[in-house]
Amino acid sequence: MGFLRGLLRVYSWIFETLLCLLAIGVSIVSLTVGASDPVKFEWLPWNEAALPTWLIGLGILGLVLVLLAIVGRLRILLFLFAGAAFVMLARGLFFSTNTFEGPNEARLALFVVLGALLAFLGAWPSGGKGRNYRSR
Repeated sequence: MGFLRGLLRVYSWIFETLLCLLAIGVSIVSLTVGASDPVKFEWLPWNEAALPTWLIGLGILGLVLVLLAIVGRLRILLFLFAGAAFVMLARGLFFSTNTFEGPNEARLALFVVLGALLAFLGAWPSGGKGRNYRSR
């Protein structure tokens, strides 16, 4: 059971890192393209003007939280971040006005949401060995 928990934790770190890097990359592309052709995601709660700022900010925040979780500090924050990412992806892709162009696109969205759910479960902040304060 410990092996599976560790595997899910590492998967969570990798998934959240890739998600944050993707968000930063999309924001950089959106900023370099400029106002002529802004990047639009109707399923995200921000308009085209604020989207790059939010994506780069949340991407950097997520990377910092992943690094903190890897070193064993504040794992609860990565758990909350992964939960927010899962909810935002699920709500935006399946519980909004978002439409899919075909079954392949819907299947890909389902895999992304299921991957976010697994990352959320893997980020559960169960600590390793607890500190024993009585033995001092």
